[in-house]
Amino acid sequence: MTANTLHARVLPAFDPRGLGLIPPAPPTRPNLTLVDEGPAYRLRAKIHELAPHELRVRVGEGFLEVEGHHRSTWRPLFCFGEAARRDLDFERRFPTPGVDVAAARARFIDGELEVQLPKRLGPGGLQATRELELDRPGRDDRAA
Repeated sequence: MTANTLHARVLPAFDPRGLGLIPPAPPTRPNLTLVDEGPAYRLRAKIHELAPHELRVRVGEGFLEVEGHHRSTWRPLFCFGEAARRDLDFERRFPTPGVDVAAARARFIDGELEVQLPKRLGPGGLQATRELELDRPGRDDRAA
């Protein structure tokens, strides 16, 4: 029996990834999609690999920028083989004309990012760029 046959027939029955013998699949880049919902822009994405401190959201006049940086190392359970790096880096920038920067909100709860960018209702001056603080569970974001 060759090693490939053994791996294909025997090891899946023992769930080798759960045993720590085979490294997990590398993290994938999140699918970030910005949707124009009429009075606001909304971005939703599932990013389970990141913690809130590894994510950065900035909004300015005419743009939304989302960055993520995650560093991790997988080590085999029984010291077979070598450690493997599992890094995730991404940066996306979206055009968002006419948004109200001061009213922008971002939430990151249970690995899901949601950014809401209300549009300005009338003519207004340029607003400064700002980094959004991510709302977390247990924090009431309606009280301002």
